Parts: sequence; C-alpha cells; structure tokens
Amino acid sequence: MRDKLEIEITTYELHTSKPEEGRAYLELCRKIRTTPKAPGFPFTFITSPSQIKANGGPVESGVYEVECDSMFAEQFNTAGDPGRRLFVWCEHVYNHGSAIKRGYYVSAGLDKLRARQAQRLACGYCGRQYWRDDAPGQWCARAGCLGNEYLKEAEYPLLELLPVYPGDRIRTTPPPAGVLSSIEAAQEKRRESERLREVAAAEKELESAQQNLEAVRWLVARGYSAKNMIQYSHRKGFYFGRNGPVSEALLSHLADGFPFEYRVE
Repeated sequence: MRDKLEIEITTYELHTSKPEEGRAYLELCRKIRTTPKAPGFPFTFITSPSQIKANGGPVESGVYEVECDSMFAEQFNTAGDPGRRLFVWCEHVYNHGSAIKRGYYVSAGLDKLRARQAQRLACGYCGRQYWRDDAPGQWCARAGCLGNEYLKEAEYPLLELLPVYPGDRIRTTPPPAGVLSSIEAAQEKRRESERLREVAAAEKELESAQQNLEAVRWLVARGYSAKNMIQYSHRKGFYFGRNGPVSEALLSHLADGFPFEYRVE
C-alpha cells in the first residue's frame, strides 16, 4: 500500500486589462515558472461555462488527493468517485484574446507529485504503467505490445519504460538483443495465431457449405426447392420462409426429420 499523495490547488481570476491585475498576472506566471519542475506554460482549454459545468463544475482552491496508479507528466486524476482530471497548471479561455485569465495551479505538493511520478514508469507504445519496483525490467514485456502487428522497427525505442515525468522520449537507441529476440518471438507467435485462425475460418466455411449441401439434398429428395430456405452462418441452423409462406406439407416433413436446427419465419 503506497502512501496517500495530496496536493494543494490554488485558483485565480485576473482581468489583465486592468493595470494592477495585469501586473499581478505576470508576477503569478513568473512565480509558477520559477517553481522547480513546474511547467513553463499553462495547459489551455478553449471552453465555455456550460462545458465546465458539464465536467463537474469549476475547479476550486483546496487540497486534493491524487490517484497514483495512472499518472501523466502535466496532468493527474483525483482519487474518489467521481474523480476528475486536473493539470499542474491550467487556464480556461472563453474567447480568443480575452483579457480575463481564469485558471489554477498546484501551489503545494508539486515536489511530492514529481517524486511519485519518477517512480511511475510507462511504455511509450502501449501506455501501460508500472511502479518502478514492480516493472518487468527496463523494457515493456507485454505480448500484446511486442507482438502488435502495427509495431514498426523505428518505434522499438518507445518500448522502453521511462518515468511519466518529464515524459520526454527523444531516445532512438534500439533495444538490446534480448528485447529484440522477445519482439521477434512475440511477432512470430502472433503470425502463427493468425495462420491458425485462417485455417479455422476455412474449416468453418467448409462445414457450413457441407451442411448447406446436405440440407438442399434433403429438400430436393422430398420434392421441395431450397429457394425458400436460407442458412445463417453467424447463427446456427436454417430459416424457412424467406420468400413466402411455408406449406403445411413441408412443415410436416421438417418436423419429421430435418437433420439440422431450423426455424420458420
């Protein structure tokens, strides 16, 4: 059980068209930017008051508990039900060029948040996250990731497990030989599975065709046409009445021994 992580959020609303509040806003930005490991710019939402209301209402100043099992570089989810997505620094913009600056930022606990983020590793390809002491190693080991049919060689460096903060993925060093072998094995396992699925699909089609042939022969042998019958491959059995009513005589014959499941529509 990991320790609970709490941060403090401070909100602001400043009308920068007013000289005093304009200076206060610039000073606030300077203060946030010079805080160690703080973002250089706020995450900006172009939104409306109705959208904010729909997303749980405006963020209020106060202490929030962080949900740590899914973390990101500059945003996080709050614990509880319902939780909400918050940012290290965020501003809501209602109109382009608006002089009104409404936002919030992490005013206390950012150092603890960054320390916790440093312990949370993520695969840059599939996004799976691990605690550092629970990680399978330096590289992602998920078969669904290593064997993904869309994984390209140029994307192999994304498989490295790196801390969610700062989240920079500028490395282009290929994985070591052991990881490359695991990728090839996972890719071959996927290809083999695909080949087996092709065989299974062909066998299913053959079985369906054989059943259809047997059903048609059964009808013809009793003097009926198969035009009023259809076989639904995605549902077991045959359906009669597709082109019109089914005669009483055919209904009697069907009940007497039609070799497959059937339904009369």
